[in-house]
Amino acid sequence: MIVSWIYRFLVNCRVTKNFRKFGSISVEERNRAEITLLRIAQRESFTGSQDKRLQKFQIIVDENNLFRIKTRLSLKDDLENFKFPIVLPGDHPIVEKLIRWKHCFLGHAGVQIVMTNLREDFWILKYS
Repeated sequence: MIVSWIYRFLVNCRVTKNFRKFGSISVEERNRAEITLLRIAQRESFTGSQDKRLQKFQIIVDENNLFRIKTRLSLKDDLENFKFPIVLPGDHPIVEKLIRWKHCFLGHAGVQIVMTNLREDFWILKYS
C-alpha cells in the first residue's frame, strides 16, 4: 500500500495541479505497485529465465516482464493467474512479507490454508 502512495506522489509531482489525483488508492494504482514489487523480487533473485532454479520449469514472460510458470492447468478454462502462476523465490524479503500478509488476511490461518491460497496466484520456490 505504501508503494502505491509513493507512485501517487511521483505522478502528482509530474503533472499540473488540475490533473493531480486525490482520495483513496485505486485498483490500478495498487496493481501497479504489486507488479513492481514482484518484478523487484524476481530481478534480485533470478539471473533471468535461464536461471538454474527455473530450468526445470517451462517459463514464460508476461506483458509485465514477470516470469510465470506454464503448468498442466494451462489448457483448463480458469483464471490466467491460476493457469500461469508468477514464480517467486522463497527467501526474498518481499515474498516473506507477502506470506505474512496473507497469513494475517486469512485470520491467522494455518500453513496449508495460507499456501493453498497463495498458490492461486504464485509459485513460491523453496529456499535455495
